[in-house]
Amino acid sequence: MRILYPILFFCLLLSCNVKPRRPITPAHIPESSDSVILKTTSSTEIPQFAAANNEMLRELFNCDSIEANGTGWWIPDVEDLVNIGPFHNITLATVIDTTYTLQLYGKEHLFVVFVSTIYSNGEKCDGHVCAPWIGIGEFKKTEDNLWSLYAFEKLMCAHGSWGDLQPYELTAYGENHYCLSLNGSFMAQGQLMEMTRLIDLTHEFGKEILRINTLNTNSGAIEEQDAGYYLEQADLKWIIKNGFYDLLVHHESTRRNDKLELIQDHWEEHYQYSTSRGLFLPDENHSTKELVD
Repeated sequence: MRILYPILFFCLLLSCNVKPRRPITPAHIPESSDSVILKTTSSTEIPQFAAANNEMLRELFNCDSIEANGTGWWIPDVEDLVNIGPFHNITLATVIDTTYTLQLYGKEHLFVVFVSTIYSNGEKCDGHVCAPWIGIGEFKKTEDNLWSLYAFEKLMCAHGSWGDLQPYELTAYGENHYCLSLNGSFMAQGQLMEMTRLIDLTHEFGKEILRINTLNTNSGAIEEQDAGYYLEQADLKWIIKNGFYDLLVHHESTRRNDKLELIQDHWEEHYQYSTSRGLFLPDENHSTKELVD
């Protein structure tokens, strides 16, 4: 059994409670078909894990106790929570948030998203360092028809806002190829940014295959009519090509120069999936940039 231990940790920037405006949407995923079943887990729909997974999940989450349904508590390393500030008696509650069951090449795979909430003295924290942790587990069926942990990745949701979980969803980027799309925002020194990150599930589990900023502006520090103001936004669109889904990103930007003149640009970036590198890479031959009057 192969277990991938958590390796990705992100340093948090100051954040604000702003919802992403342009979350990426799943590409051609039916709600129920022979290839994929999307299901939000309720208390009566807990997957039946193999007994050995309790110990594995306890170690992976650094839990004092974890039950068969995958819920538990743990106390994180304070060094992992940068600038912990005024919070004391820090604990994290971990629960199963969503499950995705996929039929991949004739075999059934279960992907479980664990979500953790930070508590201080028993109350949910609101603060710059309180973005949730997201744990992604890949499970496969055992001979006794129970789910056995195959791979695991724990991600710091660096673009979380004040302790709230930002949107995420299952996204197809090719036939039998799926990723988890994490969408969120953060602010630092008056600069607001929103981003989309794609985390691979079915080719190289847990690998970030694309990161795109969908909003970048300094409107939190500078008024729209002032010099130095800028606003850049991006819309994402999937297109089917050669068995994989290419990603077309349309950018628009507005800024004011020192003469307070309004300058607008728009351009497109075309991303294609590289099977050799396992990443989405820009296709310069199909990318454009032009000035808008």
